[in-house]
Amino acid sequence: MRAAKLLLISLSLLLLCGCQPTQQVLPTIENETSSKCASLDESATSIEQESTDKTDEYGVMIGAETSLSRFPLYAMIKEENIYLYGVNGINGRGMVLFIDGQGTYFDWPCPTPRRIMPQLSYFDYDGDGEKELAVILYTGSGTGIAKMNLYMLKINRNESDYITYNITYEEYSLESNRSGTGSNLTDWFNKQITAQYAEDNKSVVITFDGTDYIVEMDRNASDLGSLNSVEYGDIVEFKFTEENEIVVSIKIGLNVERAAGPYYVCAIEANVVFDGSGLSLSDLRLVS
Repeated sequence: MRAAKLLLISLSLLLLCGCQPTQQVLPTIENETSSKCASLDESATSIEQESTDKTDEYGVMIGAETSLSRFPLYAMIKEENIYLYGVNGINGRGMVLFIDGQGTYFDWPCPTPRRIMPQLSYFDYDGDGEKELAVILYTGSGTGIAKMNLYMLKINRNESDYITYNITYEEYSLESNRSGTGSNLTDWFNKQITAQYAEDNKSVVITFDGTDYIVEMDRNASDLGSLNSVEYGDIVEFKFTEENEIVVSIKIGLNVERAAGPYYVCAIEANVVFDGSGLSLSDLRLVS
């Protein structure tokens, strides 16, 4: 009889101590103990991890479709305790950035249906001794369209009182859309870009910033028909380099008679510069 009572008590305690679902969908990253009992249900925790470097400390893989798909993990720098989660899912807007366990909402566009994940870089871009967080987001796709935006976050940590410790951000951006004001990337291209076929009928002369560049084409000018104008701004790519630089590439296309869309022949590249109060472009050059 005593053994039966002990067994009943043990079963009751086991049920009471079981992990219960929590309403806090975005987990508090700083609480590693409670994470072991977090509300990642069976479909989430059963993910096989090929490498812990590809998951957050809750086992959620980047871009994984789990029970937390409303808040998927998009990117992270695990060694710096930086995690970027989506909020509204595919084609929506909104992301939550966790740094040192504190989450902050940003009204950024979520990944497009191509599911190209954001890229993060944590580096002292303005040379003031404090690192900034640079975020590259793929924001637009379609026929002849592939666009990225760059967001630079200057991080302010209030560490005067550990009780009221919080993080705020100063946000700067370069966006590849054609509407907008100071953050519009194409605003930096205020010098006219022109083009004309070369005499050999196999190349085109691009004039940019007062310099003529001869660019070879993979089609003859006679096959393309008359050259009407120059097009740029629909294919924009930001990338981080191994030298901790940020480079932007903007494809240059020709509007020609016998092509439905721009015929792309080269690109303008530039280095992105952050001076602590804004973003700008330097060392603009034309590349094939």
